Amino acid sequence: MLGLGTLALLRHPEQLAIVRDEPERVDAAVEELLRWLTIVHTGTAKVATVDTEIDGHKIAEGEVVMCALPAANRDPELRGDPDRLDVTRGGVGHLAFGHGIHHCLGAPLARMEMRTAFPALLRRFPGLAEVPGTAEFRSFHVIYGLTSLQVTWVKGDLVTGVHADRDLCIGAGLCVLTAGAVFDQDDDGIVVLLDEHPTDVAAVHDAVANCPAGALSISEEQAR
Repeated sequence: MLGLGTLALLRHPEQLAIVRDEPERVDAAVEELLRWLTIVHTGTAKVATVDTEIDGHKIAEGEVVMCALPAANRDPELRGDPDRLDVTRGGVGHLAFGHGIHHCLGAPLARMEMRTAFPALLRRFPGLAEVPGTAEFRSFHVIYGLTSLQVTWVKGDLVTGVHADRDLCIGAGLCVLTAGAVFDQDDDGIVVLLDEHPTDVAAVHDAVANCPAGALSISEEQAR
């Protein structure tokens, strides 16, 4: 999902910008990516124990039935324009992790990884772009996904200014752990800016992304 989700966002730059710049929408964005991509294509096989009929389709006793999860997740009766990726959609569930007793045990971990990874990646590499024609996908595999994806990104990102809002700071101290040469804390635990023009761009990006209060921001110039 991390690879496919990144590729989907790179191909939908307006959606990418929302995930990167609006942290309050990340949870809904993850659910929409799960729905839209649906990396497991079939549910657990079932055997009909009696003759039955579903939506006009007759199923005889003993026949094997499998659910096409992508079709279920793009059911137009559940959502409008289901083939469109819209990370602001929210509100409608999906079957990307299955359902009932067969619901994926790893779903909470997968969601946590995506909620963390997508915004962090896009903020740290704001110029990330797909190299056209290089995406390679798995074939004949239970879980759909990428085998490789080539990307480029803006190099030489120059942090021209770091800003710390002491009124917003809650004293979590993650910025100090991440970029100790740039941030410190006073006796009350509130952030203190040590270097307004740091050279460790990656550490500063991580500190900004990890700040739980949103008290940190940066200004950048980019050169290819």
